[in-house]
Amino acid sequence: MKKIILLSYYGAKNRISGCYPKPKHGHIIEPFAGSAGYACRYPDLQVTLIERDQYVADALSYIVRTNPDVIAMLPILQPSETLDDYPWLETGARNVISFWLNKGTAGGSKRLSQWATKYPSNSFYWGERCRDRLAEAAACVKHWTIICGDYKQAPDTTADWFIDPPYQSTGKHYRHNAIDYNELSAWCRSRRGHVIVCENEKADWLPFERLREISGAAKNGTARKRSIEAAWISNNEKHELTLF
Repeated sequence: MKKIILLSYYGAKNRISGCYPKPKHGHIIEPFAGSAGYACRYPDLQVTLIERDQYVADALSYIVRTNPDVIAMLPILQPSETLDDYPWLETGARNVISFWLNKGTAGGSKRLSQWATKYPSNSFYWGERCRDRLAEAAACVKHWTIICGDYKQAPDTTADWFIDPPYQSTGKHYRHNAIDYNELSAWCRSRRGHVIVCENEKADWLPFERLREISGAAKNGTARKRSIEAAWISNNEKHELTLF
């Protein structure tokens, strides 16, 4: 099954999800779900997403439980409109649309960004193409489980763990960014199965290894910011890192 995309979210792993080892156990658990970039590469598998941010969890839950035909009828905002012009939308639908109005935000937006209005046919901003693609993706995830809660509420089972918490040095943009990294380190090491933990190369709470360099979006004519993604893989899986 081809990769899908559910949300345009800050720190999403959609672009680089193919750099990580493939699942081994057929059950993917993402304890810091966000846009579930890793699970979206393998949507046919059993997937459990845990997300502490109610706003994000409501968006994911809406996609999972809503008929794709209903999603395909969601309104397309005009440049002069905001989500407040559609008070009849249920919370989950509003949250989903808000993440597509502007690329890569952690909290969503109320109106189309300048880039979205300049390039209305771009499928990565809310419009007919984006909506249709989301409806198709929704049809692939009806078997997924969404849990709104702390990462410790993840089921204690053997699985493919993709752990992508707010980063130690750059996680301030998330609403829930207070992390005890010593506690998280011990928790990650205690998981059973195939464990992948994501971070920036500057992080020191696990022995992370460099994965690849990525570039962010250019803003106001400035150069793109670059950062080095890193990962910790459970010992028996380290050799499968795809380095760039």
